[in-house]
Amino acid sequence: MDTILKSGIGGLDVVLDGGFHRPSTVLVAGCAGAGKTTLALQSLFNAARDEERCLFVAGVSEPIASLNRYLSAFSFFDPDLEGMHFLDVGDLLLKEEDVMDVLKEEIESIKPDRVVIDSFLDIASKSFMRDFVSYMKQNDLLLFTTDTLTREEMDRHYLSTLVDGIIYLYFDGGHRHISVLKMRGQNISTKERSFKFTDAGIEVFPGIKPVAITAASDRRISLGVEGIDLLMDGGVFEWDSTLVAGGTGIGKTLLGMHFIHEGVMHGEKGLIVSFEESPPEIIRNARHFGFDFESMGDMVRIVHASTVDLISDEHTLLVKRELEGVKRVVVDSVSSYKSVLPDPIEFKDWLLTLISLFKSEGATSLFTSEIRPLQGPFEITNHGISFVVDNAILMKYVEMESEMRRAVHIIKMKGSQHDKEIRQFTITSKGIEVEAMFEGREGLLSGIPTESAEERFVRMFRDQADKKRG
Repeated sequence: MDTILKSGIGGLDVVLDGGFHRPSTVLVAGCAGAGKTTLALQSLFNAARDEERCLFVAGVSEPIASLNRYLSAFSFFDPDLEGMHFLDVGDLLLKEEDVMDVLKEEIESIKPDRVVIDSFLDIASKSFMRDFVSYMKQNDLLLFTTDTLTREEMDRHYLSTLVDGIIYLYFDGGHRHISVLKMRGQNISTKERSFKFTDAGIEVFPGIKPVAITAASDRRISLGVEGIDLLMDGGVFEWDSTLVAGGTGIGKTLLGMHFIHEGVMHGEKGLIVSFEESPPEIIRNARHFGFDFESMGDMVRIVHASTVDLISDEHTLLVKRELEGVKRVVVDSVSSYKSVLPDPIEFKDWLLTLISLFKSEGATSLFTSEIRPLQGPFEITNHGISFVVDNAILMKYVEMESEMRRAVHIIKMKGSQHDKEIRQFTITSKGIEVEAMFEGREGLLSGIPTESAEERFVRMFRDQADKKRG
């Protein structure tokens, strides 16, 4: 009967659906410097800490002495760890001597639970591979082989058909990725995942799957701006997601501050996920509108991350950890995240994952998104994300009488009636204040409104009356 062994790699067991089966043979492949040997050795050292017996076999390319030098940077490395054994067959290979008997003798002596052979193809002929893999399975061992192969080379190589599992590591766009391409008898995800090197070694970010939503709330909650609540028939439904789209400087982030502050005033913790403003900037800007987030302590949490070199799955896991006890979330802004996930499908999947995560944790969410241009024809989002959220609010600049004014309009609300009016709003020292409708104007959402037909008729009637009087 197979035994499941933990990988010893942070996050990898989630991708593997528990770990590695023993007995089995796993090929760890990839380009030079991708992290193949580090992953294999990290697995061995951490297994040895759990009282497994482990054997590392080094070839010509990576002798034991050089491995010790670079492994010292990682906390998992301990040259005196009981249970770790090393065999250097580099000299035998250089002399073109057979290493099969040496390997078997070492294995019979140590009786390891898992074995790593580094640069297996340097050691093994085709017949050697077949015989050795069979020998390892007969002895109920977990075998890792590492080799430098491109994806195309690996797909064509005999070794790929011989092994039970394949893990492929590679670089792309400045980030490191790992894919479990094959693992016999295991329910794995073959989707590529990001990973990075840390002090503890390799950490894999397995991602978060969207959670099925099994409940919905009829309770309405306030966004913190009375005029917008009135337009939305009393506020948004609890746990719903709301998109706030508008031009730069229009007041999207400020509406998010209103939303968080309103929650705190009712004992609800808030989380701000910012890709633009830093925590000190958010606290300062909020204070200027009367929201003293700094004095609210843990009731207002702020997670800030630059989108430069951001690993999407890592950041999502960070957000998940911050959600404990949180009832309101603001993500500011999703537009900045498009540089992290430029592919529209991946971007939409990320947003769907966040929305389902927030709902499953009982949090109501508000996402901001920038639209361009400030005036003229526009799209509320260029990734189709307005279809993903429950509610959509548009904030728009309107040019009237040689000045720029602000307008707010509710685009949609799932499961609720909402006002169809386009309202003016201003930003004061107290934040957003919604005012009256725009009278006698049409084409407001274009940003350059014109006189309405009704207003033109009234004006023409008055002009004619003035002429008669004249």
